[in-house]
Amino acid sequence: MRKLPFLPLALVPLAVGCASGGTQTVAFGESAAVPRPVGAYESEFIPGRTADVLYSVDEVVSPSPGIVTFTLTVEIPELGRTSGLRNLTAVCESGGHHGPARSEEQFGEADGGTHPFAMVCAVPEDAEELLIAVEHYDHRMEFTGALG
Repeated sequence: MRKLPFLPLALVPLAVGCASGGTQTVAFGESAAVPRPVGAYESEFIPGRTADVLYSVDEVVSPSPGIVTFTLTVEIPELGRTSGLRNLTAVCESGGHHGPARSEEQFGEADGGTHPFAMVCAVPEDAEELLIAVEHYDHRMEFTGALG
């Protein structure tokens, strides 16, 4: 089997909590909704006018001991501007071990639409339960469940 180079999703560790966004916890396969302002520029934002960006973690499997693969999907509504994904981070946590998730894809600017990212991370070989923490801007989403 050929090993593929994985690019770090982020080199900065995740914060324990989020300053203003808080933490949402959902199961694998469910979506976490994060309201984002609508408009091209901050001066155009109308107080209270937001659209939900949806984040989900699906297809969580362990193809070999110590490795987990999953799909992180970001669904961006029409916000009137592109959305930056460069500061999106993901970490896998299981049995006291935590490590960054990696993707072969570069995160950059994204228009409205569905954006799936194939991810991989290392976990303890005996891991049965997993938490995948995703942070984007000031929001933290925790996706949990059993390894499939």
